[in-house]
Amino acid sequence: MSSGTSSPVTFLPTPSAPSTPVSPDLDLSLPTSALLRIATAAAHSNAEESGGAKLLVGGQLEYARFVQFTICLHEVYSELERGLDENSANPALAPTYNPALLARTSALSSDLAHLLQTPTWRKHPFTQALLSSPPATLTAYTSRLRTIAASSPELLLSHAYVRYLGDLSGGQVIKRSVAKAYGLSGGEGLEFFEFGTLGGAKGKGKGEAGLGEMKRIKEWYRDGMDEGVKEEKAKAALAAEANTAFRLNSSLFASLTASAPSLPPLPNPFLAAPSFTASSNPWVALAQQHKPKEPRDWLALLWPFLIGLGVAHAVVLAKVWGWF
Repeated sequence: MSSGTSSPVTFLPTPSAPSTPVSPDLDLSLPTSALLRIATAAAHSNAEESGGAKLLVGGQLEYARFVQFTICLHEVYSELERGLDENSANPALAPTYNPALLARTSALSSDLAHLLQTPTWRKHPFTQALLSSPPATLTAYTSRLRTIAASSPELLLSHAYVRYLGDLSGGQVIKRSVAKAYGLSGGEGLEFFEFGTLGGAKGKGKGEAGLGEMKRIKEWYRDGMDEGVKEEKAKAALAAEANTAFRLNSSLFASLTASAPSLPPLPNPFLAAPSFTASSNPWVALAQQHKPKEPRDWLALLWPFLIGLGVAHAVVLAKVWGWF
């Protein structure tokens, strides 16, 4: 986090892509992080309740749809983090600028290389088909990020707040769900959800942050937001843009349940095809329980019967012949 007093933040208008309005009743004297949490409560809830989000959290998306979403996230983060890099000295962005800790683009690229089973995943037919005619929701999201990065980069803080803090919170629930649903083991395909430790050097502590450390990272991030933006007009602009960020994310989730784009089939390479076994068919299990035993087992069962039959026969003969 930077030290000293930040310069006043001036937000430029972006008429080509206006932010979502916020309530005039908001208490703009609140710290920036608290204000954004209150101002976006309804939009946050709407995003979580969308059909696509529920399918993702429940691990119920088709594998191809999950990969589609991951590619879209890569494009979103690539645009967001390019803007943050280019404007890292901006007073509103500097206190929370820590790409070694937060940047997700590289992790998403690594995940896609695993999910698509090729290091050149951008050349994969599935990727090329998707990005040659991207969903309108993706285009709207990346266009918005590009617009504000050029005209009012301070507003990128709202998008970073929505994405990064979401990854550090609900993203950890999604990680467990998708790992189980798609057969992702050993952390491969899941780097997007992993964070290093606060204050560590680039690459140091990768994947080591537990829930306690992630909570500390979120607290650090909120403190940086409060430090970087203090003017009420700037806070109001950030609150409006944070609602826009949630709306764009909700639209991205909605695209997961919309009519599927024309994409090549993409089977999951990590889950074996179900086999016809006793465990999967109760009739097979029943038949195996009652299958004939080995010949020696039958003989072992017959010996007592044969001996008993011989004794009974001998008794009958003895009576017939008057032996007793």
